[in-house]
Amino acid sequence: MSARRAIAIGVGVWCSSLPLFALRPPLAERIARITGLPADELTLATRSSRAWGSVLQLLVAWQVGAWLRRGDGLPLTRDALRSISPGQHAADIVVGAVVVGAGLGLLTALLTWLSLSRGSEYPAFDRLADRAGTRYARGSMTTWQFANAKLRSDPIYAQTLCEDVLASGGTLVDIGCSQGLMLALLAEARCETAAEASLPRFEHLIGVEVRAAVAQQAREALGNEATILEADATTAPLPACDAVLIFDVLHLLSPEQQWALLKTVAAALRPGGTLLVREANPHGGAGFAIVRTVNRLKRMMGGDRHGRLTFRDVPGWVRLFRDAGFEPVNDPDAHGPLNNVLYRLRLY
Repeated sequence: MSARRAIAIGVGVWCSSLPLFALRPPLAERIARITGLPADELTLATRSSRAWGSVLQLLVAWQVGAWLRRGDGLPLTRDALRSISPGQHAADIVVGAVVVGAGLGLLTALLTWLSLSRGSEYPAFDRLADRAGTRYARGSMTTWQFANAKLRSDPIYAQTLCEDVLASGGTLVDIGCSQGLMLALLAEARCETAAEASLPRFEHLIGVEVRAAVAQQAREALGNEATILEADATTAPLPACDAVLIFDVLHLLSPEQQWALLKTVAAALRPGGTLLVREANPHGGAGFAIVRTVNRLKRMMGGDRHGRLTFRDVPGWVRLFRDAGFEPVNDPDAHGPLNNVLYRLRLY
């Protein structure tokens, strides 16, 4: 399946390189029908080029076509351009576009295959990740690529679904759900067979995301299978629930906001409910340095140059959780390439 999806992306990139413009989507649909390649991914890739990229690609194709047809590039001077007929120029562009597009398609297909073929130790999770990633083909190429790479490279997803840290229940709330990747996995888990009864299943899935554009990406991927609330969870009330996820969010808040959010979660959780928190580990060496740098860059790109990041070590987080009414169930320890820590918590 990974190979077919990678080939579809490669063919779609090739289609997007052809100087056909409005005819690219119909061409992609026809190729999908003839070859049986996944239509969503193939069509998605035809939308990958942007206006400036198309112009640059056209110029490259023009030069490559001239070199292939006449053994020399085309000087972009008025005399050189006038020395060749319009038909010759068109032929150069078409030949160059076919060749350049094939190269870009092969490279993109290879990179996509390397990303999609990365498996985990859990076959059930790999099936879920495959289906969940497909949901993001409804958006942009960037959204799709990020979703699939994130699902397969971040260990938190497989750990949450397959290592008995999350029990099934009625309602789950994902605070800071971003594109809704975990919600997409949980939505797919509902479709698994009885043989995978160990997978957590929830009747209602709710995501809370403060960024409007990202919340919309989650809605497009999940449809009516989850409710996405565009809200600030530090100030908005949460619905009653059986499980809450807070992954890589608390360190973005001030100490006062951290406390307020945890008290809001404590008020929303039903007796016996579970809170899962994933946080950076200040003693995680290079992994922590990467997390801190990425978050600072994101803050700067968002226009917040002076926003404070509030990191704590494991004892510091445990003290905060206990003060807010939560007791750790697991022995928090570092995991994954970035040495993040997963805390499994229950109310006192």
